Amino acid sequence: MRWKQNIWLSPAALVFGVWLSVSYINPYGGATTLSSLVEQLSGARGDFPLGPNMSELLSFTLRLLPFLVFQALAGIAFYRHYCTASVYIFSRMPNRLRWYAKECALLALETLLYQALMLAAAIGVAAARWTVTDVAHGLPVLLCHLLIWSLWTFAFTLGVNLLAIFVGSSTAFAALAAVQMVCISALIVLNRLEDNPALAQLVKRVNPITCLILSWQTSRFAPLAGGGIYLEDSLALVLILAAGVAVLGGYLVERHDLLVSHSDGG
Repeated sequence: MRWKQNIWLSPAALVFGVWLSVSYINPYGGATTLSSLVEQLSGARGDFPLGPNMSELLSFTLRLLPFLVFQALAGIAFYRHYCTASVYIFSRMPNRLRWYAKECALLALETLLYQALMLAAAIGVAAARWTVTDVAHGLPVLLCHLLIWSLWTFAFTLGVNLLAIFVGSSTAFAALAAVQMVCISALIVLNRLEDNPALAQLVKRVNPITCLILSWQTSRFAPLAGGGIYLEDSLALVLILAAGVAVLGGYLVERHDLLVSHSDGG
């Protein structure tokens, strides 16, 4: 049933991947390394890292659009599936956590598939338009991008389902989308901190949205162009975020009965 409800997932991912590639992968000189290509998908402009100005932050927000669409559609579908389970499944299944764990695993697979298809389409189109070089060294960056963006999307998609228990699915998505927009908008303050790099780095570190901006990051093992934020730390952050939301969801599913209260009504 879940797969039938989310039949839009594959074609949407491919369409968004093509759009992202055509719109945002524009290397200087007609050639790009794979790592630079991936960084352009997360906010960079050519070989230049994302700048904290209004224009580039808006561009980064548009890059996030395919994932907001996924959070809305998949998160609301998950919540409706939960509502159906409350009526037809939970009355016969005393162990709700077993059902919930299975559904979380399916959502994680859907999220990973969505992101993988989008990346495949974006890279495929870019390879047809430009010369992509240094593929071997770019593969770890590509893998980090896939995992970080997938875990972020999973956490917020599951968050839509959990918050919908209390405020309804539409309000839940609007609230969590607003959180992400506020995090992006808060980066504009970095323009005022050009003379205080230490404070600027602190602002970057405390804002969770920066884990999605690979051009601002470096690796302890294979340094990138950025600095001050480690890919390994970003991966750990989104992993903790996803695990925390999943654990909180298990707690709520175990104790909240939608037969008594259905926030969307009906």
